[in-house]
Amino acid sequence: MRSFDFYDTLAVRLVANPADIFSLVGERLNIPEFRSIRIAAEVNARSAMGGEVTYEQIYNHISLPLDLKERARLLELEFEHSLVAPVTAVISQLQDGDLVISDMYHDESLYRDVLHRLAPGVVPKAVLISGTTGVSKATGGLWKKVSSGYPTLQSHIGDNMFADIYQARRNGLVATHFEGAKLSRYEMAMAKQGGDGSIIAGVSRAVRLSLIREDTPPTEAASIEAFSSVFGPLFLAFAQWIMRTCDEEGIEDVYFLARDGQLPYRICSRLIAESRQSVRCHYIYASRQALHLPGCKTIEDAESWLLDNTPLLTLRILAERASVPLDVVVAAAAPHFAIGPEDNIPQRDRGLLSCVIRDPSFVAALMASVDRAFAPAATYYLRQGLAAQNSVALVDIGWHGRLQRSLGGLLEKAGHRPARILGLYLCLSRRLSEAPGDDLRGFVADPERPRQAFFYDGYRPVLEAALSADHPTTVGFGFANGDAHPLFGVRDSPDVQKKIALQHATIDAFVENVIAIGRAVGRPILCPAAIVAGNLIRFLSNPTRNDGLAFEGFLLHGGQTGTETRPITRTLRATDLLKRRNDLGFWREGTLSVSSLSAVAWVLRARRLMRGIGPPL
Repeated sequence: MRSFDFYDTLAVRLVANPADIFSLVGERLNIPEFRSIRIAAEVNARSAMGGEVTYEQIYNHISLPLDLKERARLLELEFEHSLVAPVTAVISQLQDGDLVISDMYHDESLYRDVLHRLAPGVVPKAVLISGTTGVSKATGGLWKKVSSGYPTLQSHIGDNMFADIYQARRNGLVATHFEGAKLSRYEMAMAKQGGDGSIIAGVSRAVRLSLIREDTPPTEAASIEAFSSVFGPLFLAFAQWIMRTCDEEGIEDVYFLARDGQLPYRICSRLIAESRQSVRCHYIYASRQALHLPGCKTIEDAESWLLDNTPLLTLRILAERASVPLDVVVAAAAPHFAIGPEDNIPQRDRGLLSCVIRDPSFVAALMASVDRAFAPAATYYLRQGLAAQNSVALVDIGWHGRLQRSLGGLLEKAGHRPARILGLYLCLSRRLSEAPGDDLRGFVADPERPRQAFFYDGYRPVLEAALSADHPTTVGFGFANGDAHPLFGVRDSPDVQKKIALQHATIDAFVENVIAIGRAVGRPILCPAAIVAGNLIRFLSNPTRNDGLAFEGFLLHGGQTGTETRPITRTLRATDLLKRRNDLGFWREGTLSVSSLSAVAWVLRARRLMRGIGPPL
């Protein structure tokens, strides 16, 4: 026979602090001071009773009119029943005939009702509670009662180091400390905000504890933790900003661009369905590859995306961006520099590419590609309803607004450009679209906040991986059966698909739990944007080992055409650090966080002894 503590061991509330439940009751009943009233009532009841108390005894000390006090009592019980989630790694161990032992004031029926919902079919032998027995685990009195009444009890698991571990061991039990219910550093930062921040922190904790099983692999557990505590709040706050902005601007149609727009689309669609806001969400297929070419009007218009100064830029990549034959690009480049088609073009020579793309043969080949790509792309986008709108919003991850410019150019060429296009971006570092009626705004950063924009620019691959979609990238459009449809590239590997599915499942669970609390209170729960951004900065620039593990093995296709395939993070070996070129993945800090620090130290010592081998880290 085993015994289990209840709160923060078998189950966890959807709030960071148990007293947050009192705040929710007070808000629902329009009693702003109810939290302090409820806390004082418990203190007074314990003083009057000289120790442990029951729920009814606490409410006997609440100074409210009888009808209002009864409504509060029932509402608090309702929240204690409904705003709770399982701690899956522990509750999965509970078996018929085990004990539940809790220092609490609720009666047995609440515990059994909650367990019936969270662990259906499992019936504890007994539920022993300090309030009804009059003795507690913390004083040791409840353990003496348990020892005499249940001599076959051998072990206990709980979260309180004194009451569950020290006192249990004093009474001859094997006691296991469960620490998972402690708030993470990100949840702690959110909880310190108070109010809705504390609710969001509680939801983050509840989501990770409900999704992480006892046998969950470390990388999966790390992903769940990151997406429940960092990216879940981030994307929720982003979605709430999108909805608020559209409402303020009177925009009713929002178009989310694939692939980075898929998660914001899902979140906004769910929030709008809950709030019944008059905004229509549309998910449309797009990519740099699929939009830049058909939206191109002149070579000057194409220069920014053709010559995007990515770390890897070869003549072959330039040919792929322009969708022109490689031999045309090689011939156009020959008068300016001698380089192989697969060689990375040195930075000193990249300025000459402006002359290469203006070679008449290159321009002719590019414009022929533009003409071929235009008709199916224009047909697809016009049939998504863009032709009928006067004002629309576009949602994407950011960075420069090139896709907005290309889509606007494509619609203008088709004669159906909306009068106003409002671009809503997670992070906007530059505004490359300056067409009349264009408006581009950033959530965590924009050009008016250059320091933030510069910072996030360095972590593009991590944010793009966090916004991964469950379908391949769009490489263009074609006609079939008289209609235009997107053409897709190669699917992600099964391992990456599994990681993306886990990310989406975690985000879905997070949003649903936030909505559940919103229903209980009768209003939306708002995510504090400043805390969300601070947590994201901390995650990216100073990751823990678990943070880095969240993206280990996640392969991302970078560059304009998706030809740069590298991991986000990888585990370094000592031999890797001896190489002249260290591939640290797209996220350097993440890679170093998951790699052995002892191995790094060993290599640094070796380099001091063997001068000249490899570059410094």
